[in-house]
Amino acid sequence: MVFGLFGQKKNVEKLRTEVQDSFEHVRRDVNKISDWIRHLDDKKEKHNSDIDDLKQSINSIQDDINDMKNTVSFFGQTANKQNNKHKQTPNTTQTNDLAVQTGVQTAVQTADLDKLTVMERAVVFTLINTDLKFSYEDLAVTLGKKKSTIRGQINTIKQKIPGLLEEKQGLNGKKRVFIEENNKKGIVKRAKIKINP
Repeated sequence: MVFGLFGQKKNVEKLRTEVQDSFEHVRRDVNKISDWIRHLDDKKEKHNSDIDDLKQSINSIQDDINDMKNTVSFFGQTANKQNNKHKQTPNTTQTNDLAVQTGVQTAVQTADLDKLTVMERAVVFTLINTDLKFSYEDLAVTLGKKKSTIRGQINTIKQKIPGLLEEKQGLNGKKRVFIEENNKKGIVKRAKIKINP
C-alpha cells in the first residue's frame, strides 16, 4: 500500500510538471503572437502615416493646379476684356507720320512677361487691372496667398523686370505696390500684339 501511494505521488508530480511545461509553452506562444501583433500594428500605423502624407501631397498639388487654372482663367478674361475695350475698325490707309510715336521706349513698356512665372504674372495682372495701390496684405488676400509669398514674388519681379513695379510708403507705414499708367499701357499693348498678331 505504501508503494501504491508512492507511485501515485510520483504520477501526480509528473502530471504537475507536464502541466507546468504545457503552460510555459502556451505562455511563450502567446508572447510570440503578441510580438507579431505589435509588429503588424506598427507597420499599419506607418502605412497609415505614409498614406496621410500622400493625401496631403495630392491635396497640395490639387490646390496648386486650381490656383493655376484660376490664374489662366483670369489671364484669359483680362486679355478678352482688353481686346473688347480696344477694338478698332480696320484702317485701309497707312500713314507715314512717325512724329506721333516717341522714339524713346522704356524697357518696362516692352518688358517680356514670359520671364515671369504664372503666379508672378498673376501679381502683375492684378496690379494692371486696378487703379489702387495694393499693400502686400491686399495682394495676398486677392490672390489667396501668404503675405511672405507675395513679398518674395514682388522681389523676384523687381529683379527680373526692373522698374515695372513701384512702391510707396502709406500713411500707416505699409508699403503700397502699383504699376504706373504708362507701364500698364505698354504691357496691355504688348499683350494685344501677342494675342492678335
